[in-house]
Amino acid sequence: MESLLRVMDPDVVVAQPPDVPDGTILHGHAGVREAIAGWPEQWDDYRLEAVRFVDSGDHVLVKTHQRGRGKGSGVEVEDETWFVFRFRDGRIAEFRMFRDEREALEAAGLNERHGSG
Repeated sequence: MESLLRVMDPDVVVAQPPDVPDGTILHGHAGVREAIAGWPEQWDDYRLEAVRFVDSGDHVLVKTHQRGRGKGSGVEVEDETWFVFRFRDGRIAEFRMFRDEREALEAAGLNERHGSG
């Protein structure tokens, strides 16, 4: 976590996926900790792999593949998540999470021709 925070602006903005019920927007390093800290603890054998990076100037889109087994349920889950990072002065000033590729591409200022495929 500390390595991650070193590349983040102290005033970083973190936006959870749009379909999260409360539409959470978090701020600063405390917001990063809150957004990330509890997620892996919900899983047994959780893995997150970055599978694609797209540079769009001051934005970088990262397509990830994640999988895990629910700690309580034992149900196996596998999906893709997209992260859009906006940089300012060499540090991450904002990162947004998306479950929908089209929304992630749009947020990074890209069109669908840059998508999967």
